[in-house]
Amino acid sequence: MNNKKLLEFLQTAKGRMDGGEHEQALKVLKSALGLDPEPWLRIEIYFQMALCRCELEDYAGAAGNLETALALSDDAAYADKKHIYDILLIVYTRKPDYEKLSELCRMLINIEEDKTSLVLSLIFAYMGSKKWNELALVFDDYPYIDETVESLHCKVLCFIMIGRYNEAFKSVEKYIERFGEDYKIYTNLMNLYFCIGDDAKGFEYYKKAIKLCDAPDLQLDIRSRLLIWDLYNGTISDNEFPDIVNDMRLSTEKLQANTIFVNTPKPFRKIRLGFLSTDFREHPVGFFLLPVMKNTVTSHCSNYCFNLAQRNDEYNPVTTQFKSLADVWEEVHERPDSYIEQLFLTNEIDIAFDMMCHTDNNRLQLYARRLAPVQISWMGLPVTTGVAAMDYVITDKNADPPGSEKYYTEKLLYMPDTFLCTTLSGSPRVDPPAFTRNGFITFACFHNLKKITDKTLRMWRAILERRRDSHIKIMGHMPSGELNHEMFNERFEKIGLPMERVSVSPTCDIRDYFTAYNDVDIMLDTYPFSGATTTFDALRMGRPIITLVGERHVSRVSYCLLKHVGHENLAAFSEDEYVEKAVALANDYERLCKINADLPRQVMSSPFINQPAFRGNFEKIIRDAWTGYCFENRVGDYDYGVDSPQELLEQVVNATVYIERKLDAGEEPDSALMNEYLKVQKAFYEKLKTTIDNEDLILGYGKLIELIGLVRHGFDAEKNIRQAVVKAKQYLNTFYNRDLHVAAGIGMKYPG
Repeated sequence: MNNKKLLEFLQTAKGRMDGGEHEQALKVLKSALGLDPEPWLRIEIYFQMALCRCELEDYAGAAGNLETALALSDDAAYADKKHIYDILLIVYTRKPDYEKLSELCRMLINIEEDKTSLVLSLIFAYMGSKKWNELALVFDDYPYIDETVESLHCKVLCFIMIGRYNEAFKSVEKYIERFGEDYKIYTNLMNLYFCIGDDAKGFEYYKKAIKLCDAPDLQLDIRSRLLIWDLYNGTISDNEFPDIVNDMRLSTEKLQANTIFVNTPKPFRKIRLGFLSTDFREHPVGFFLLPVMKNTVTSHCSNYCFNLAQRNDEYNPVTTQFKSLADVWEEVHERPDSYIEQLFLTNEIDIAFDMMCHTDNNRLQLYARRLAPVQISWMGLPVTTGVAAMDYVITDKNADPPGSEKYYTEKLLYMPDTFLCTTLSGSPRVDPPAFTRNGFITFACFHNLKKITDKTLRMWRAILERRRDSHIKIMGHMPSGELNHEMFNERFEKIGLPMERVSVSPTCDIRDYFTAYNDVDIMLDTYPFSGATTTFDALRMGRPIITLVGERHVSRVSYCLLKHVGHENLAAFSEDEYVEKAVALANDYERLCKINADLPRQVMSSPFINQPAFRGNFEKIIRDAWTGYCFENRVGDYDYGVDSPQELLEQVVNATVYIERKLDAGEEPDSALMNEYLKVQKAFYEKLKTTIDNEDLILGYGKLIELIGLVRHGFDAEKNIRQAVVKAKQYLNTFYNRDLHVAAGIGMKYPG
């Protein structure tokens, strides 16, 4: 086709775009592209397609079109393709693609004379990808760039993250001099003072930031940072914490949207669970979630996984496993909050799980609006979300004993044994205690080094003073930046640790990590933020851990683990007791060797790896939450007669198993629950009578018999179902005698 005709296509597309009809314009441009235009026209078509996609907020597609246009114009002068680069900068920012944005900015900075906007984009890219050292170099190379509000805030945060605290304070002073005081600079000061260990000043600036910030969503961000600092530093006293929680509840109530959910409130139907997380990968949260996903009974729930992690985790073997286990999997890292919210509504998710809490890149703002009829926080961090619309947090009574409700905006959903169950990776060799080889006691801590507070260091100093021949090995994740590494050593020296007996190193790869346990004797827990995964790993490797137990969940996780492996006597309830227990254990070589020999076996028989039992308990409390919602939100009776045989079958199975689990837990089902159960049974019975010749239904009834029996014993209920078909046909013959409950032997009572 000649160029004149193609230009007419482009003119038509432009008219559609001017009229806001971007979908139609895109179709016209695609048609034009299929007519084999000349290269210069092909470039223009791709560019116009990118503009359409930008209007449709399809930034990934727009990026692809622009990258194609640039590839086709590779030989063109820069001036002739500058307009493509300009839009690509916007697209990479909106998408966002921090790696490509930083690469593009670095290239264009060497070409453009006015570098200001490019440097600001580069700052945005490095901030988004958390490349703090690279960001610091930008500020060092372009000192004039701190003239804007946002760039100065970025500069303060950057210097905080790499330990250049004096420069951070100077940047704060410059900001206040130029722009005055506001909640943002007070938030930065809060973070800065907490970083240098001045909790009183940090808390003071938290209050100032909240006072100047009247937007509930921004207040949630500030309070999230406060709760993070409290986890690591113990910033908030147990007496002050309930007031903080109440303030968060009142503030976040204003964020709730008036969403009308269309989810049918049937208490025993299959539940749709929505998991939104960055951690469907080799991460503690991923390993804790796998037991639920791997042991799901398909009649109970469907698992929807929405992955927030960047695509470079795509080929992670654990991610691949999650993909295979999920009923629905979708990548949402590049999607805006509005898209994710609509995704939950469109899929009619019944229970939305928050797996991130206050960690970086969390989506608490979405949960504050409410993504689903029921919302549950689990595993992200050992603290309340502070979100009024978050209905429950999953825990156990060792982690949150009676009276802990005051520390949460959520209701406590108690697991009977433990709120955690993990997936073991590998079979590392467990050696005898290290002192049997080197002749001295080695204490150790392999937690995140941010958890090491001055209180913790003082207890460690006292232990080393009492055992002057002992050493301590400290290994864990360190904040980025060389200055942070130096500051750790300075802190240890200042507190009085004998540095000739102290070794500090960053964390290592997984194989060396487990081997490192064989080089130590006794693990020392941190306070207030106790270990979880690292404590479990230590126990698995035959290494006892001394822990200081606090009142709140954050200081009780190691205690929970010790209790379930029969070593709660290693838990202390005061600083002096912590020191005494560590020294006493270090002096008792025989006991150390016995614990070393017993612990791996005790871990293997603990509830932390009993996945079928954990799955059963998990399904029970999830059904508790769902039935509670259903009975609170029912309008009249539900007509079960309209349900399909398969739906009724699932509900009978779920109801039977659920009620049995309640009875096993010592809970008496109330009359409303039992009446609903009888309605479902009756509807299923009537459906069977009217479809007696349906082979699928006969198979389904066989499945029912097999499923209930296997679930009771903790086996995979989806296997060997067809073996029950013959038995099912025999039982079906008893329908005419109205004696199903006797014949089936599953305790079902039907109206005569």
